[in-house]
Amino acid sequence: MAIRLALSLGAITILLAGCSDQQPEIPVATITETATVTAAPETSEVPSAAAPLGKLRFRVTGSCTNASGVLKAEASGFTPEGSYNTNVFYPNGRRYPAAAISNPGRANQNGQTPGWTWDCSLGAEPGLTDPPGIYRYVITDLETGRKIEGRFRVKPA
Repeated sequence: MAIRLALSLGAITILLAGCSDQQPEIPVATITETATVTAAPETSEVPSAAAPLGKLRFRVTGSCTNASGVLKAEASGFTPEGSYNTNVFYPNGRRYPAAAISNPGRANQNGQTPGWTWDCSLGAEPGLTDPPGIYRYVITDLETGRKIEGRFRVKPA
């Protein structure tokens, strides 16, 4: 409908221009359709949701024995406000029971994991402490699937 109207108006304009003794200064063109396109402003700023994450870092800090102590983590590069999962393996390689680990954890707005702790005096089994030795951990950023692994030591009491 808009195209027919534009063509009709263009034809009327041409007819009227032809009836006049004066020639129009600007030639009349028939407009068939118009559209307004708004381009996004050019910017080098990346939206925060799509901001590239830094290198995934996770390091267990502190020391403990199987009778006392709590380990913490220094971490960065996780998805801000995203979830992460902790998997731990005993010194003999057997997987630590998932039910004994608080999963998933939640990174803060800076991509750090301030809530990650490991109480060395609490074992997976009620009334038992974890055996001393070197434990392996694998931390997974659940939003991106990126993983990092490392080790920590629980010393004998």
